[in-house]
Amino acid sequence: MVADTSPGTSGSGLPIEDDTIDKVFSNLPWGRQYGSRGDLGRLYARFLSEVAKVQRTNGKEVFLGGAWSELRKALSTTNGLQLVEHFKNISVLGRRADILVLKRTNR
Repeated sequence: MVADTSPGTSGSGLPIEDDTIDKVFSNLPWGRQYGSRGDLGRLYARFLSEVAKVQRTNGKEVFLGGAWSELRKALSTTNGLQLVEHFKNISVLGRRADILVLKRTNR
């Protein structure tokens, strides 16, 4: 199942039972076409909260994004997700991006 985090969607309220997903991958909005950096922070916080709910313990998440500071803030307020690896300054179509690998921990 794919969770749509594109503009105009909430990225929350996933129709998936809690603790049922092993892996999540998302190319998150970068703040270039979707709202402001503040909008991204709120979107990321809602999205990570939902991921933490549906993810099984020790499940992995991989996120590609260009707004690391907003994602870091959202991650700091989300219980149950831990940063495992951070690949910095990846070039995607000439833009700087980061790849984050997270793990779902016990809540």
